[in-house]
Amino acid sequence: MTFTRLPADLAGRFLRGLFPRFFIFGLVCGGVMLVAVVALVVGQREVSWLLSGTALMVVLEAISLAMVPAINRARDEDRQQDFGRLHGINVLLTLVILATGIALLAIVAGF
Repeated sequence: MTFTRLPADLAGRFLRGLFPRFFIFGLVCGGVMLVAVVALVVGQREVSWLLSGTALMVVLEAISLAMVPAINRARDEDRQQDFGRLHGINVLLTLVILATGIALLAIVAGF
């Protein structure tokens, strides 16, 4: 939708500024959640599913952030196949992060 509402150069600059911040925000939130979860499971004998799920989310968020420069390079160099593949992987990682977070919230809430 951004590219339909803004000229291509403005839309590109907007998204290049937005997504690194989006992934950094996710990493910060995930880090805070990870610390909170570790505090909850301290003293338990087994690794909690909550800790594992949270750690997975943080790792996937870090991978997503690390992919941003490669995605931007592929776009800048007009390597559409590479851009499509990298962007698709990044979207998939973001969806897995979202689904994992929703599942963890549902489990914690007792749904």
